[in-house]
Amino acid sequence: WPYRRDIHALLLDYLRDAGARSVAFDMVFDEARDGDALLARSMAKRPDVVLGMAGLRQALDHRGVPAALRQRFSLGASGDDGAVDWAAMTWPTPTLMAALPGPGALGMISTPLEADRRLRKVPLLHDAEGHRLPSLPLALFLVQATPPARVAWSPGTLVVGDRQWPVDPDGRARVLLPSNAMQVPTLAYRPVIEAALGERVDHDLHEAITGRTVF
Repeated sequence: WPYRRDIHALLLDYLRDAGARSVAFDMVFDEARDGDALLARSMAKRPDVVLGMAGLRQALDHRGVPAALRQRFSLGASGDDGAVDWAAMTWPTPTLMAALPGPGALGMISTPLEADRRLRKVPLLHDAEGHRLPSLPLALFLVQATPPARVAWSPGTLVVGDRQWPVDPDGRARVLLPSNAMQVPTLAYRPVIEAALGERVDHDLHEAITGRTVF
């Protein structure tokens, strides 16, 4: 670890071939690695991929990520309310960002907890470096929306296309977590990557992946 980025490209191609609706990488590819060019080419084939980004509490020099590239993924300018504020952002490497189409293709994986260290609400919008950006789950709604969905915030409500959620002043939505964690379908990485490498044929994997969003 970390895997070469061309392994992620292979995984992405396999998930698409297996019928995945969309794919979210809930990690931040913030440094250049072997295989970046191949992963970028794979992502550019279809607008169905979301990459993670992370919020920072301290300011950070981001001259390595061009301002125009950062602007491409903004939902608009930062506001006084409606979102969680961050001093700065950890962006994916520019090679990968350049392969993505625009708003919705990047999503925040940072999720502040309550004072007692419990998760009760999920922030849907985040403000950093002058930009308003979506959370990773919200970004997937934007990627999947046809035609492109407009994001509108008003006190107490976040509207994305024909969907809306009640939110608090910081743009956080209360989540109903499953009482049984086994209700969330999971797949082990090893059999999936073995299938992607052609080392096994597993029709059950295709059945589990087809039509789903995969994190």
